Amino acid sequence: MSFLSAEFLLFFCLFFSIYFFLNLKWKNYFLLGANLLFFCFWGLGSLASVVGLAVFIYLIGKSLPQSPSPKKSRILLGSAILVVIAMLVISQIYWHSAGIDLKNQTVAFPVGLSFYSLQLLGYLFEINRRQTAPAQRFSEFLLFSSFFPQALMGPIERHSHMQPQFSKDRTFDLNRFLDGLSLISLGIFKKMVIADRLAQTGREVWESSSHFDALDFILFLFFAFFTLYADFSGYVDMARGIAKILGFDLTENFNQPYFSKSIGDFLNRWNISFVRWVRDFVYWPLALRTKNLFLSTACVFVVFVFWHGLQKSMWAAGLYWIFLYTLYLMKRKFSLSLGTEWKDHFLIRSLLSLVIILSMSFTFVLILLQKPKDFLLLGENVFSGFHGAIFSSQSLLDLLIAAL
Repeated sequence: MSFLSAEFLLFFCLFFSIYFFLNLKWKNYFLLGANLLFFCFWGLGSLASVVGLAVFIYLIGKSLPQSPSPKKSRILLGSAILVVIAMLVISQIYWHSAGIDLKNQTVAFPVGLSFYSLQLLGYLFEINRRQTAPAQRFSEFLLFSSFFPQALMGPIERHSHMQPQFSKDRTFDLNRFLDGLSLISLGIFKKMVIADRLAQTGREVWESSSHFDALDFILFLFFAFFTLYADFSGYVDMARGIAKILGFDLTENFNQPYFSKSIGDFLNRWNISFVRWVRDFVYWPLALRTKNLFLSTACVFVVFVFWHGLQKSMWAAGLYWIFLYTLYLMKRKFSLSLGTEWKDHFLIRSLLSLVIILSMSFTFVLILLQKPKDFLLLGENVFSGFHGAIFSSQSLLDLLIAAL
């Protein structure tokens, strides 16, 4: 059930009309019922997957503080990681082999399982680090894990951030309501006016990608970037707006990534909750324990592939990201001796942002390419010069509006 569907509008209006008339206890129970009903719209198999994984993670979370030794804790965490990886792999195979349309209401795995899985693992990691206490009742944990505004596309929340909000009574606040409506309106505009329009043009243009010249390729990279940004951030804006109306503050997942000055800066601005999750629970723990940044980066690559999909194109995109990040680390080490004053010039900042957008957008091209020979053909055409524009003037105007 998409946020933009008539079913969701009816669902949310009915829910909202009752929600603020209840006390805290019944408000949370009512919210939990809405969460489960939301997953039911994807089918009972989807609901069973969500609840079944939640039961398993909840039991592991209750056992972690009581484990007699660090070794036992590692075994518990390892078993949870293996189960989550297995579910992600099975769900990826299911989605791609079945060729399911997202409008289908009877699917075995929820669309947002990748976000859901990392959120549950983060809950266990926080317990193991004593950063949060295990949920005392399963209903409390299920309320956190199945929160419907973030069910489709995140952001990935921490238990330490959400649990205090669930424990605090939430009354209707006109200012929060108006702020929430503003975020929802912004999200709808990004999704329907920018993302859908650019995506339609991008699909038509990509069909002629075998005839791309250098200029067409550069323009397509901008199309890919702004399409994905508007689509992804638009859904997250809607999720944050819905949550804000209900009295919750979700993590801001995008922070003007088109103004990034480096790869590292881009990663701090794009899909922030996912990047922070990987940084806090994968990259730095391994880097501090092994003193080996290459190994930590390689593990991040594995997480990237398993989380986004197991297609060959995802492996290529993941390797490309690791290549860019390695270059960034090498450049940062070299730049320490040069100072950073040169970056403060407006023209330099603008050029850096353009280079970062083009570099990161190439990831989307790697995902779209199905065979190595397609990559070679595209490269041959791109480096052959300029031989006629594929983009229409209307397409370029749409891109300019999106950029503004």
